[in-house]
Order: sequence, then C-alpha cells, then structure tokens
Amino acid sequence: MQFFIACLPILSVFVFLILLRLPAIKAMPISLAIALACVGIFWKMPSNAIYASMIEGIVLAGTILIILFGAMLVLNTLKHVGALKSIEIKFNHLTQDQRIQTLIVTYGFGSLMEGIAGFGTPAALCAGLLLALGFKPIQAVVLALVADCAAVSFGAVGTPLLLGVGSSLEQFDTMQLNQLASSILMIEFMTGILTSLSLMALIIFVFGKQSITAKLAWNQMFSMVPLCIIANTTFIGVAYLSIQVFNTVEFSSIFGALAMLLVLFVLSYKKWLTPKTVFRLTEFEEKDQTLPLSLTRAATPYALIILLLLISRLEVLPFKRWLIDFKFSLVHIFDTSISVSVSPLYLPGFFFALALFLSLPALKLSIRQYSIEASNTIKQLTLTSITLICAIVLVRLFLNSSINLNQSASMPIVIANSMTSWFPDTWVFFSPFIGALGSFISGSATFSNMMFSQLQFAGAEQLSLDPNKMMILQVIGANAGNMICVVNVVAAASVVGCQGQEGQIIKLTIIPMMIYCLSAASFVLLFFL
Repeated sequence: MQFFIACLPILSVFVFLILLRLPAIKAMPISLAIALACVGIFWKMPSNAIYASMIEGIVLAGTILIILFGAMLVLNTLKHVGALKSIEIKFNHLTQDQRIQTLIVTYGFGSLMEGIAGFGTPAALCAGLLLALGFKPIQAVVLALVADCAAVSFGAVGTPLLLGVGSSLEQFDTMQLNQLASSILMIEFMTGILTSLSLMALIIFVFGKQSITAKLAWNQMFSMVPLCIIANTTFIGVAYLSIQVFNTVEFSSIFGALAMLLVLFVLSYKKWLTPKTVFRLTEFEEKDQTLPLSLTRAATPYALIILLLLISRLEVLPFKRWLIDFKFSLVHIFDTSISVSVSPLYLPGFFFALALFLSLPALKLSIRQYSIEASNTIKQLTLTSITLICAIVLVRLFLNSSINLNQSASMPIVIANSMTSWFPDTWVFFSPFIGALGSFISGSATFSNMMFSQLQFAGAEQLSLDPNKMMILQVIGANAGNMICVVNVVAAASVVGCQGQEGQIIKLTIIPMMIYCLSAASFVLLFFL
C-alpha cells in the first residue's frame, strides 16, 4: 500500500501527460493536487513542512525561469535581427545533411553547454538552434533532450559526481571518484554510440518521410555509423585524458566536447566519413543567400555565453566564489529543516542575458530594442511559469516527504527500497532506472545521485554485488533521466513554442531512455560483473 501511494504522484504525471495527452499546464496542477493529498493524508506530512516545500518549490522554479528567460531572449532577439538566418545559411554551407547538423548542435555544442553549465541549459539552447536550422519545434526538443546524456556525468564542471556522489558517499575520495569516472566513460563509449544512433533513428524512422523504402532508410541510418563512432571516440578519449592529466573530473565534458566539435567540423567540411547522399526532413530551398549579419556578428552571443560561463565556473578564478556568495537564502522555513538558497548571478540565464547585452553593438541593436524583446519574452513565460511552479512544488513535496509523523522514509526511498527487495536477482537491470527515476523526479542528475547513491551502494553490498559497478549504473541512469524529466521537457518546449505537447515529447524520448539504461546494465554485466 505504501509503495502504491508513493508512486501515485509519478503515475499521475505519466497518466495525464502521456496516456490522456493533457497539456502540462493542465496535467501538472492536477498531479500537484494528488501529491498534496498523498503527503498530507497518507504520509502524515505536517502542514508547516508542506507549506515550506511549496515555498522552496516556488523559489527553485524561479531559478529555472531565469534560465528559460535568458535562452528565449537570445532566441527571440537573434531571430528579430536576422542572426539565426545567417547561422542557418552558414551551417548549410558546411553541410545540408540534417543528421550531421543534429550531431554537431546537440552532441557537440550541447555537450559543451552541459560541461560548462548543465541544469537544463543544453536542451534549451540546442532546441532553439535546431529550430533555426529548419527542424519542427517538437523534433528540435526531442533531439535536444535525447542527446543530452553522455556529458551529464561530468556536467556543470563535474557537479553530478563531485557533489552528487561525493557528498553522499564519504568513502569515495578523489582517487576513487576518478576511477569511477574512468569506468563510467568505458560504458558511455558504448551507450554513447547507441544514443547517437538513436538520434539518427528518430530523424529517419520517426520524423522522416514515410514514402522511402525500408532498405533505403536503414542505409541512411548505417551510413552515419562511422561519424557517430568517431564523435563518441573523440569525446570519451579526450574526457579520459583530461581526468588523467588534471586528476579531476571537472573539465572532462568541456574538453571532450570541444575536441568532438572540432573533429565534426573538420570531417563535415572535408566530407570525410560523411554519407554520400544528403538527408533532409524537408527539401532544401535555394533561397536568398545574402547574410543579414556576418557569421562573426551573428555568433557573437553564443561565443560570449561560452566565455562568460567558463570564466564563472573555473575554481582558479575568483569570480565563481564572488557570484555564489551573492545569494538569497531562506533558512528553516516555517520552523522546519527545509532551507533554500539561490545565487541569481551564478545562474546560466543571467549570463545568457548578459552575453546578449554585450553583443548589442555586434547585432546592431539598441538598448531600447533589447528592452522590448525582454518584455515580450517575459509575457511568453506566463503560462510556462504556472506549469513549472506546479511541477517543482510537486518534486519538493515528494523529496521532503521524509518529514512525516509516520516516521516513514521519503517516497522515492520507499520506491527504491521496495524495488531492491522485490528484484534482487535482476537488480543490475533495475539499478539504472532508479537513477533515471531520481532525475525524472528532481529535474537534476546531481540530485538523483545525492538521493540514491547511498541506497545503491548499500543495496549492492546486501546483494553481494560490486558497489562501484552499481554506482556506474546509478550515474548513467541519472543521465538518462534527463531525457524524460518533466522540468527539462517543459523548459525546452517553452523555448521553441510547443507548449501543450509535453506528453508527446516524453512518449518519443522514453524509448531512447530505456535503451540507454538497459544497454548500460548489459555492458556492466558483460565487462565488470
């Protein structure tokens, strides 16, 4: 009974979004009401803890909205001044093949953004870029979400491992974390190839023309295998070398993504290892090739975003500490153990807006026009803000349910403990799904690792399994959870204007997520256990 009650908030999200196909603006308030009933009536969560969780959720929703505001402001402004058209024209000069464009934007640029900033930034930015390259909104969101997995282990300058795993398992020192990271990279080399091929399968079989023969479709799929292998080999190889050279996981995704981007650009330009035939979802139109802005001017905001984020994240520079120390905090809300702290100047959304502001001369835009675009962007976020607040309040209630009069564990821990006891012989295959569940619930791989690392480690010892290998599956599963995380889905959908299709998006991303988790479990079983 307790397991069923713990699952109700999650099940309600799936039922309303995927089965009933309700838009998130309707599904999330209903799911929140169900979650309130579960924690209040069945879990006996005190009213002050419920109110504190709601305040915490509203504050955290504000941080996501700042990221969204920055991403949408960049997209809207670049569209207004014609910069996106310039980027599209130059990209099509490099390659008109939308399979290769997807790899470069989502796997290359997306992994770089994950390595530097994380926390939903890659999907929001990459979905906007894919939209500019001619993809439909729902296609752009799905591809951006599916691609954002391989780099997540070391995203936000190593946060999921250093903070997520490191803070939960005291027995893991720097050396053990680095060894864990190296093992994760070995598995991600293989799962990464499968994920990149999943992107190709989505483009060709799901979004592609239905009139082509099955043989031609498979040929178009397999013709991308060499490029996918080279891209993943480059990313994993450089990320591994980064760990060995710097003795830390902080720069792995950044250096790996930069190397992968360079290799993909060179191979695309030289037409090496690229398919002989160009694949497009829509016919390429030979329209006016006059650039509204030079590529240098058009790409200035993105270059500044990378530079500013990198400067703000490096420990060797003083800016990170300064920005984090400027914070807003609520401690022991309503006399509970619940506290929340936000450093607004450290959020990626702040740097999106700042980079755009610094780019005004390059974009030939006035401060007044910038203000108008900012005002219009805020208006666009009205409905999204309601959805996000409901989603994140639900999440905080779920996570804070450990505060209760029944002296029960929190809902996610009850779910995980039940699954461990019910499926001891096949726990290897369920383990990554616990990590994915954590990301789906919390909206963050870091929080998933913080929530479930200790449980995975203890469960492995109890079942006489190698705890280190179960930690590999926890981390990789948490990465996969980003594909279906409601917060990420709502955020990315808002950027490209396809609100109301969140259920359809999750329906398309859940299969690649399952493939990613099951393949990771299979590879760990094959090579490590």
